[in-house]
Amino acid sequence: MYAGYGLKVAWVEPLPDIFRELQSNLTDFPDQTAYNCLIAAEDGKKYEFHVSDNEGSSSSILEPSKELGHVWHKIGFHSIEMEALSLPTFIRTKGIDLAAFDILVLDAQGAELLIMEGAKDILSHFRYIQCEAVNFEIYSGCCLLPDMDAFLSKQGFKQKGRFILARAPNGGRQWDVLYGRA
Repeated sequence: MYAGYGLKVAWVEPLPDIFRELQSNLTDFPDQTAYNCLIAAEDGKKYEFHVSDNEGSSSSILEPSKELGHVWHKIGFHSIEMEALSLPTFIRTKGIDLAAFDILVLDAQGAELLIMEGAKDILSHFRYIQCEAVNFEIYSGCCLLPDMDAFLSKQGFKQKGRFILARAPNGGRQWDVLYGRA
């Protein structure tokens, strides 16, 4: 889809096996590059990365809460230790030209705000930010939608739209949310 619009994409995947698959999937797309890295708020911080058995889709640096099982049933986890880079350090060390990108898309299983807090200095380079957000604690200590709205408002972004990814029996919702420069 991105190639169809002529967009340049920098994909970041922390899990080595999934990274190799991603890299293989991108061989026909010269404007798309995959990087194997864990992004968080601080450079060099080590995390217990919780790897899910659903092809890594629910993996996170945050510990899964009991509520996660109410949304996605029968997910198992094992943990590995990983060291993170902040988004600004990652961009600098990889020589990525921010001018080539209008949008930052984050799918970090509850750690999106953590990543953005470590990237405050570069968020103004983007016209749009798309990320997942929830209204219940799907991962321990995860950011809730009102917190995301408040943080991004201070950075000059406002919510442009959202659509539901999942509904939990407890009334919880998980969304993909699009923010744009206010």
